[in-house]
Amino acid sequence: MSPVSNQQIPKDRYTSKEYLRAEAERLWPQVWQVAGLSCDLTSEGSYFTFDVTSESVLVVRHEGGVRAFHNVCSHRGRRLCDPGRGQAKSFQCPYHGWTYTTGGKLARVTDPDAFPEDLDVEALGLKAVACEEWAGFVWVNLNAQAPSLEEYLGPVRAQIDAYRLGDFALVEDLTLDMPCNWKVCVDAFNEVYHLSSVHPEILGVVDDINVRTELLGIHGKLVVPFYVPSPRLRDRQKVDESLQWMLKEAGVPPLDGATSALDVHKKVRHSIRSRERAGELDCSGLSDEQLSESHHFHVFPNFQIDMYAMKALTLRARPHATDPGRMLVDQQRFDRIPRDISRPPRPAHKGFRYGKGSLGTVTDQDMFNLVRVQRGMSSSGFETLVIGAQEQLIGHLHRGLDTYIAE
Repeated sequence: MSPVSNQQIPKDRYTSKEYLRAEAERLWPQVWQVAGLSCDLTSEGSYFTFDVTSESVLVVRHEGGVRAFHNVCSHRGRRLCDPGRGQAKSFQCPYHGWTYTTGGKLARVTDPDAFPEDLDVEALGLKAVACEEWAGFVWVNLNAQAPSLEEYLGPVRAQIDAYRLGDFALVEDLTLDMPCNWKVCVDAFNEVYHLSSVHPEILGVVDDINVRTELLGIHGKLVVPFYVPSPRLRDRQKVDESLQWMLKEAGVPPLDGATSALDVHKKVRHSIRSRERAGELDCSGLSDEQLSESHHFHVFPNFQIDMYAMKALTLRARPHATDPGRMLVDQQRFDRIPRDISRPPRPAHKGFRYGKGSLGTVTDQDMFNLVRVQRGMSSSGFETLVIGAQEQLIGHLHRGLDTYIAE
């Protein structure tokens, strides 16, 4: 497996089982990953599971903190908890009844006389996984010697902290089973080069030309101007239906007919600052420009978060354990909740296969292409991806992969 060079990426990184195995052995056990939401661990014994490749992690609230363990019984290796969320006073293996505390200690062995007297109960507790909470998410790392999450995130941490994600609430929670490689999905959201071809209807609200790319250690960011028509449009003065809808969503008062679309972003900024002065919101950590921009963060290797002043969208791409042409993508949407408004109840999680549900109109357009990208990569007439200046984060991802995987 040769390292990526000259802005060309071999297709076997997306199609070969050999590369999938290399990722499973050298990448996923070494990196920090989002396992789930802190808000799902509200009380002692609340838990959820997180699966990636062949690994399953059990995350639980214990004695005021969060702990994570390999989700496997120490007796015969049965998965301890089925996928999902729940509440437990202890964890009992359904196979032979061995029972563990929420802190991971082995509390009960069925028929203990059947085992040697010197059975090492301490050593047979659940195996711990590194675990930290940040920005409303629970992060895990399977490497016991891993650097701290703060060290891993580097400058990304402070930049996301400025948005005060604690003021946001989850409003949508979806998982899609997709017939494509996880990197095909990550690539799609790490560039806006495709917008004019795939999403022409949103060019009235997104400037897809004046996009800034920033490399943040192993991570990266795209800064995309919103509420600004694309320079590709002939008429950049017209406030089209998409822009009108976004203004309504942002709570901006109706515009007079003389307002140019090129001035709309200023009205969005003014509206948010007015609400801030009224005590409804706290966006003090954001610049005026950030109030009308999308800051798309790629947290290596597979977590992406689009931050807006009033909304956030996260995507987590998870590889299949054995098939390089399959993946799961978890999409979650969040809204900033004004101080005088009650937080909405947690939405139910919904999961579905490709073609059997929707992630939203724009994301569905992306997924339609991703399936066909994966199919196209199997062609003998295609050998390497060729990436240009607007696709820097794709190359950056693969250079990051090389630090873990390349021989």
